[in-house]
Amino acid sequence: MDKGKVVGTYSLDLSAAFDLLRPDAFKSMLEYKIPSELLPILMDFMSFRNFRVKIGNSLSGPRFLKVGCVQGSILGPKIFTLYMSHLEGIMNPGSHLVAYADDAYVSVSGGCPDEVKTNLENQLIVHENYLNDIGMVTNTAKTELIYFSRKPLMDPPSLNVNKVSIHPSKTLKVLGLILQEDLKEEQQVERTAKSCKFLIPKLKFLGRFLSPENLKTVVTAQFFSRLYYGCEVWLHENTSARTWKIMNSLHYRVLRVILKDYNNTRSRREVDAVMKRATPRQWSYYTSSKMAINLMNGSTPLGKKLKAKCYVNDRIPGRGTITDTSRLKVGKFSLSNRLQCLRRLNFDWCSGITKDLLRINLKKCFITQP
Repeated sequence: MDKGKVVGTYSLDLSAAFDLLRPDAFKSMLEYKIPSELLPILMDFMSFRNFRVKIGNSLSGPRFLKVGCVQGSILGPKIFTLYMSHLEGIMNPGSHLVAYADDAYVSVSGGCPDEVKTNLENQLIVHENYLNDIGMVTNTAKTELIYFSRKPLMDPPSLNVNKVSIHPSKTLKVLGLILQEDLKEEQQVERTAKSCKFLIPKLKFLGRFLSPENLKTVVTAQFFSRLYYGCEVWLHENTSARTWKIMNSLHYRVLRVILKDYNNTRSRREVDAVMKRATPRQWSYYTSSKMAINLMNGSTPLGKKLKAKCYVNDRIPGRGTITDTSRLKVGKFSLSNRLQCLRRLNFDWCSGITKDLLRINLKKCFITQP
């Protein structure tokens, strides 16, 4: 997008995905990739399962399940992800896959919407055929489509696959995050704010019965987990001033509930001194830096790409700088703008350290500074 291109993304809908996983296909596809001592355990987990149907007081006899993987288990999504691990191999050149379990998103970029449309249609046909071959049932009519661009397209083209038209939408929901066609954060912030405001009266009520310390634990678990969910994506240096205002308002509003300061008698600085809680901007710097450094220390293609753009600044020993080769370097989505927080880090300890030590160092840098 920062290079002025259009990005098309589709999310293919699967019907009863976990229930259609075939253990025999799983074994044949992965028997040379999974350690020999582990494969029998996974096969035992998926095999020899029965079910019964109860209607009123009547109970059927047991029936044998030849397919399916247990849903609601810790192992289930991991097994399904392994089952889908060959998806990356069927991607056409220029197609980018992001997937976990039965959620898969495929993106294609191009200079114009028609070019993106053609490439998406070709990829979707290959994608559907592969899934049908491994026993999955696809629902083309429920496939979601969106075009991302710096300026929303006036008439984005639909996809025509297997005599079904897939019409684009203005937003795409990905694991609880709302992505808009221009990648702005307004709808995500609105949804987050609505959810958090709904909780505040209930937290006030709980405050009658809980100590401030116990109430603080509840607020951290229930309120801040919602307020900052996915903030690495939508809360960053170039987020709008309105969003920062909303985030700060919700942040201090709930802290005043813990302090029972309903009339705002304390200033925000006094609340910070008592609660010692990271502000939204501090938390954004902390989470974005942690994500970026963990990516750079990993072996993923995205991590390697990010590491190649980051170097230690010679003028300020230990400090880093992000280089950006995008055409529009002042763009909102460029790495150099989104990750300005990295410039404050000491890169001497960013590589080759444990995650716990990294977390401690980041907190010292962004949160507990005097």
